[in-house]
Amino acid sequence: MILYLVRHAKARKGGKDRLRPLTGRGLKEINAVAAFLKPLRLRVGAIWHSDRVRAVQSARILSGAIGFSEKMIQLSYLGPDDSIAPAVRSIRKARGDVMIVGHLPFLGKLASKFLTRKPSDEILKLSTSSIVALRSDDGRKWAVEWLLAPSLIQSL
Repeated sequence: MILYLVRHAKARKGGKDRLRPLTGRGLKEINAVAAFLKPLRLRVGAIWHSDRVRAVQSARILSGAIGFSEKMIQLSYLGPDDSIAPAVRSIRKARGDVMIVGHLPFLGKLASKFLTRKPSDEILKLSTSSIVALRSDDGRKWAVEWLLAPSLIQSL
């Protein structure tokens, strides 16, 4: 299984947290990431995202660049400060690869749970519009497969 953890693109500051949309820079970066991914022909079983506008917008843009067999799924437990336990259970039940579009510190804690088995450690600090791919062949041992940040794309 490959688990793609995606931090949403840069969002506007201020206002209600759930309603903050992407900035112009955020749109530019997430579109650049999507354009980079498209020729790779990634396929996932599902794209899960939080209910925050910035995550929904980011997931929609990425959905045009990758193939997925299910529709995009909004999950209420993928917010920045939510417990990772429900997500861990869902990932363990998932069939096929999964992409999660969400937030820090949630994504950092989720990565830590799989990589070190310590959910309290935040070993991952993704910049906005970044993706880390975690791979497990047996569902128990996980490793970082690759990492993509918008700054890497712009420097190519």
